[in-house]
Amino acid sequence: PNETPTSTELSDGLTILNEMLDSYNAERLIVYQIERAEWDLTPGTQTYTIGSGGDFNTTRPVRIESAGLILDKSLAQPIEVPLEVLLYQDEWAQIFLKKLPSTYPRKLYYNPTFPLGTVNLWPVPNGTAQQVVLYSWGALTAFATVATVITVPPGYQTFLRTNLAIWLAEEYGVTPTENVVDQAKKATARVKDLNMSRSVPLLSCQFPQQEEGRFNILLGDWKQ
Repeated sequence: PNETPTSTELSDGLTILNEMLDSYNAERLIVYQIERAEWDLTPGTQTYTIGSGGDFNTTRPVRIESAGLILDKSLAQPIEVPLEVLLYQDEWAQIFLKKLPSTYPRKLYYNPTFPLGTVNLWPVPNGTAQQVVLYSWGALTAFATVATVITVPPGYQTFLRTNLAIWLAEEYGVTPTENVVDQAKKATARVKDLNMSRSVPLLSCQFPQQEEGRFNILLGDWKQ
């Protein structure tokens, strides 16, 4: 209170703030929105880049949560069917006939290459008027200047302010007060609770006895 930060301190604080936001963009429970976007498919094309200047020209997603396929975009009421999103590289590697053609794809594998991500479809779709629908993590927007004004959902103002205080304290070798740390923990917990998915699949204990290996709770099947 009653102190005016120097231009160097303001610049340093802005850098720390944006670094903090960048780190939070990699945490699913901090991201408050799943963005939906439709992208045209080219018959016979399996791989597309996504990111600024890519085939899908948008912000490069950290992760694609789910995906769908619009069978015919020319219809007044297009039908969207779900695509299976492969979460791991080894699942994509286990597909033997990667260039297998088909009218419709069934699976999507997102490889988070940088600076452009890579979207792979299987089988290779050769239908016309199709679109892929991507449901991807929305990103917390970086601050352009210290005067940037943003609008955030309920709970995020306290979350950003208290956590920034802790990040700045670390930067200047200051120990944050217990009150600030407590406020930051509670604000973070509230934000994560709001963003937690409520559609959690329930596991049944009646698994087939002949199955061996480990059950994958993310995919809902057994991994040998």
